[in-house]
Amino acid sequence: MKIGIDIGGTTVSAGLVDEKERIIWKRKIETRSWQTPEIIIRRIGDMVQSLLKEKEVEAGTLTHIGVGCAGMIDRTNGEVIYSNNIDWHHVPLGEILGERFACKVYVDNDAVCAALGEFVAGAGKEADSMVMVTIGTGIGGGLILHNRLYHGSNGAAGILGHMVIKKDGLPCNCGRKGCFEVYASVTALIREAEAAAQRCQDSVLARLKEEKGKLDGMAVFQAIAQEDVCALEVFDTYTSDLASGIGSLINIFNPQIFVIGGGLSGEGERLLAPIRNKVETQLYCGSLAMPEIRAAQLQNDAGIVGAAALADYQ
Repeated sequence: MKIGIDIGGTTVSAGLVDEKERIIWKRKIETRSWQTPEIIIRRIGDMVQSLLKEKEVEAGTLTHIGVGCAGMIDRTNGEVIYSNNIDWHHVPLGEILGERFACKVYVDNDAVCAALGEFVAGAGKEADSMVMVTIGTGIGGGLILHNRLYHGSNGAAGILGHMVIKKDGLPCNCGRKGCFEVYASVTALIREAEAAAQRCQDSVLARLKEEKGKLDGMAVFQAIAQEDVCALEVFDTYTSDLASGIGSLINIFNPQIFVIGGGLSGEGERLLAPIRNKVETQLYCGSLAMPEIRAAQLQNDAGIVGAAALADYQ
């Protein structure tokens, strides 16, 4: 048995995972990011201890623990170098949990863990190479090439949201202009939908904005489902920008399967069909093999499953 832990800005989830990558039991607690790292890690340890007790598993029988956490990670030493979500700086997460449970602890970025979870037990489980982008407030992702996580020469590979898709485009919070996530994140979709609602006063988007006070991704797709002209125009531009980034990633990495995760992936074919059509026009010389583009399957469990699998894919 092994433990997978997914540390988020709001909640921390942990699961007991078997050798077939199935979650046997899981628990969740509030992160309480205002607390010190030591207190948060102690509460995570208490949650894991409770999880083991409930399933009558001895801590000494654990093969390892895997942890996913947003931010920059020193994978060699299990250290969270910096995590904006919870304001951690140089926190020896692996060392602290390892001392408590007397086992090896693997630590990686949360988006990488979500991608690995989909690779071993979800949308990419029959592939040997897979790229995943997770679309949310920004864009994260993970790369699995030839059955191994690809981290690059110093562990910084996979910052997929910050490749430039539009020269001298809109400013990104990373300091560059025209980044993928500035145009293809949920934040970008909502920004453009809000602007469209302002322009198109008689649109479904405008009505939904007035009713809700502000738009969200669900409201935008609600307007799309009603074939609102303004919403469809926003969606066409959005999927074109998303396809531009995805096409470039496919040209670079040539994966068997490309997975789209995050809340928008729940829209299924309404999102995937136009993306597939547009990506096909982006492939090199029109001759590169088109990978399957799929929606993520594991939803909130992907991070737990992927964290638990870290030991086998370094």
